[in-house]
Order: sequence, then structure tokens, then C-alpha cells
Amino acid sequence: MSRLTRRNALAAVAGLSALAVPSIAIAAAGPPPDPIFAAIEKHKQAVAAFYGAPPAKRDDDEEDELGRLCGMFCDAAHDILRTVPTTLAGAAALLRHLLNCENRGEGVMLLFLERGNEQRGHGYDALLSSLASSLSNLDAVQS
Repeated sequence: MSRLTRRNALAAVAGLSALAVPSIAIAAAGPPPDPIFAAIEKHKQAVAAFYGAPPAKRDDDEEDELGRLCGMFCDAAHDILRTVPTTLAGAAALLRHLLNCENRGEGVMLLFLERGNEQRGHGYDALLSSLASSLSNLDAVQS
């Protein structure tokens, strides 16, 4: 049987505090950020680049650039409509962003979503599916 000494007590306390640090670090890190915020930012940048491009003059280089910007715009729109928000704030931010896009006439929701031969319907279908999944997941976490 070991005798309780000041040295043993200090060693035990030091050991306990070392075990507590990882749990504090994990608690401080919190949940991962909602991926919808990155998708919204990517979409904002793609929209700004696409609508800020000068009109094409039938110059091959300018048409190539416009095609590239159009591809970025469509990819960002697909991503934003297919990314499932993981927080209530993310779901609200997605709805606000898309409402702003529609009010500016950007037509994001009318894009016909397809990848390869897979056709998935208009943006409305993807948005409703994404939000339904998001809300179901949030409800499951809160229950």
C-alpha cells in the first residue's frame, strides 16, 4: 500500500489535469462548421464573376472565358442546391441567399440539374429535398 504524501498527491493531480485537457479542447472545438456557408460563399463568388464578365464579342478567347464562368456558375448552383445544411442557421441562410438570387433574377432555381446522364429535376426539387433532410436531421439531434 502506498503512503499518501504531498509528492504523490501532486503527481495524481497533475495526471488528472492532463486527462482533462483533451476533453476541454474537444468541447472548445465544437461541432464542425455548417457546409452550407462555404457553398453560399462559393456561389456568391461564381455569380459575381459570371454577371461581372463583359458580354462576349464572338472572340474565341472571350467565349472560352464566358463558358468557363458559366460552368463555375452552374457548378456552384448545383452545389448550393445539393448541400444539406447541418444547422438551423444554415438552413435559414440558404433560404435568404436563394431568395436574394431570385429577386435579382439570377434564375438559380430554374436550372435543370443533371450530372452525366442522371437528371434530377429543377432546383426546386433539390432545394426541397435538401431542406427536408436538414430539418429531419436537426429534429433527430434535438429529440
